[in-house]
Amino acid sequence: MKDVQPFSFAQQSLPPALQDKIVPLEGKPYFTLVVGESHKIPENFLEFLPPSSTSLILSCREKEWVVRCIAYARSKVIRSGWKQFAIDNKLKIGDGCVFELLDDDEMKFRVQILSGEVPAANGDNIENPIVID
Repeated sequence: MKDVQPFSFAQQSLPPALQDKIVPLEGKPYFTLVVGESHKIPENFLEFLPPSSTSLILSCREKEWVVRCIAYARSKVIRSGWKQFAIDNKLKIGDGCVFELLDDDEMKFRVQILSGEVPAANGDNIENPIVID
């Protein structure tokens, strides 16, 4: 029987210059978002945001980006600034982001990125499964 090596989605598909450690959450409010066509903030997180449109600071990989969170009647969506954040961090459709609210006065979030890609070299058959540690 082969030794099966643990696989980390977050580290495997990023170039070394963009790899960073996934750190445990600090117990502060957070939400998750799968990168797609919409950047809508989940309803269960809206209570932690101001009622009107506001700027958010996204901190990721030792850099910061300012994005605009637009308030609609029953939802909030991340708009301007998101495209640059996505380009700089090489986000792809299917990647997951964890947004942890570190400072509710400044609306500063730590963002951790989890790649949505599964490399073909790992887990391509029953004898070589992906093991998520």
